[in-house]
Amino acid sequence: MPHQREFFSDQESAEIYIQGAYGQGKTYALAIKQLILRVANAKSDGILLVPTYGDYERIHKHEWPTIISDVAGITITVKQDPDRFVWPWGRVTWVISAEKPERLKGIKA
Repeated sequence: MPHQREFFSDQESAEIYIQGAYGQGKTYALAIKQLILRVANAKSDGILLVPTYGDYERIHKHEWPTIISDVAGITITVKQDPDRFVWPWGRVTWVISAEKPERLKGIKA
């Protein structure tokens, strides 16, 4: 579909936002988008802004590593304190909750 092609090919937008109903593939699409961006920007970190840490704990923390491994054969490591995904080349995707945006301070991504 054209909007999906546009979503996955865009590497210029500073922010990525995805919405949809339950079961529409948001987690999968966002995991693939993060994979594309992390490979294209392997020398920098990224940020995953989630509505709540509960969403991260329930969804992304468990599903992203499996999706990325299945699609690309890349193993990402889940770390805590602070929450983050560590990519095999050493860069990080920081997890920030919209409930606590002050945690963005000090992150250089």
